[in-house]
Order: sequence, then C-alpha cells, then structure tokens
Amino acid sequence: MSATVGALRTTIASVNSAVGQIDTAIGEIAAGNYDLSMRTERMAAHLQQATGDASRLSEAVNANSEGARAAAELAALSTNRADPGGSRPRPRPRSSA
Repeated sequence: MSATVGALRTTIASVNSAVGQIDTAIGEIAAGNYDLSMRTERMAAHLQQATGDASRLSEAVNANSEGARAAAELAALSTNRADPGGSRPRPRPRSSA
C-alpha cells in the first residue's frame, strides 16, 4: 500500500508542477496579448492621423490645381484680347518735370 501512496504522491507532484508551468505560460501569453493590443491601438491611431494628413494634402493639391487652371485661363484670355498683330502697346514717354 505504501508503494501505491508513494506513486500517487509522485503523480500529484508532477500534476502540480505541470499546472504551475501552465499558469506561468498563461500569464506570459496574456502579457504578450496586452502588449500586442497596445501596439495595435497606437498603430491604428497613427494610421488615422496619416489618413487625415493625406486627405488634407490632397485637398491642397486640388486647390493648387484649380488655381493653376484659373491662371492658365486668365493668361489665355489676356492673350486673346491682345492686339491680333502681336504688337504691344508702347509705353508713354515720361515727362521730364
């Protein structure tokens, strides 16, 4: 009977040791999950900021494009209104007063 009790104690000690190792591993996995969650949240915030920055940049590029288009239209209008012969108006002589 004492051999059976000894074997049972050894089995229980092994199970206890395995449970301790499993508990340690669960804690490490939980810590890793938390760390990954925090890094993912930070990355999501950075991506949202980058998306906003890209949107504002796109708006600025579109506004510049519209400005350039308007300037080109004004230049074309000015060219069309110029003397058809291509001559430029002569500057007025300055008075020597």
